[in-house]
Amino acid sequence: MPQLEVSTFLPQLVWLAITFVILYLLMAGIGLPRVGGAIEARRRRVDDDLARAAQLKTEAEAAGLGAEIPPMTSRRGRIVYKITADGKERFQDLLAQAGPETFDDPAFGVHFAFFARTDQQTRIRILEGRRRRVEERREGLRDVLARAAERLDAYTLELQRHGLDSCEREVRWLEELIATERSGQTPGHADAGGKPKVVPPSDTPER
Repeated sequence: MPQLEVSTFLPQLVWLAITFVILYLLMAGIGLPRVGGAIEARRRRVDDDLARAAQLKTEAEAAGLGAEIPPMTSRRGRIVYKITADGKERFQDLLAQAGPETFDDPAFGVHFAFFARTDQQTRIRILEGRRRRVEERREGLRDVLARAAERLDAYTLELQRHGLDSCEREVRWLEELIATERSGQTPGHADAGGKPKVVPPSDTPER
């Protein structure tokens, strides 16, 4: 066998050394950095997940929520939140608020969505405040139309009229809701006198 001949030992050792050096350089320059980078990225991801979980737990506790954080495994677990007793108390306090900030569009929509859990007097205060706010907006639009109708182009004028129509419909809707609340009835049901159901206002202009 040629590889066992003594005369070929030296060339074989030389090529073995060359091959070893080449493989070593390839592993040291390409293979090992990639493996090390993957390990480091995995470590950073685990650290970020732990930090994020701790942050979410702190935020949940501050908001009155109890967070059940699963143990760290090879799979990312699901964080489950539950309302604590403090959270429920805080929620009721927020529902009981009926200040001017609850009359504007975003806050009014949120409070109205939870009217079923709000006491009657608070509901009436919010509805009356919202009605005043919309009436102010309606009067402003009427003033604009009365003073500047001739200077507005047709599309701007139509937009102003659409806004005015929306305000008038919402005022009527709020008045019906207030009357329903004061009578002790539930919106969406006719009373003993056959009063029509309270229907939310539509944004489509009446023609």
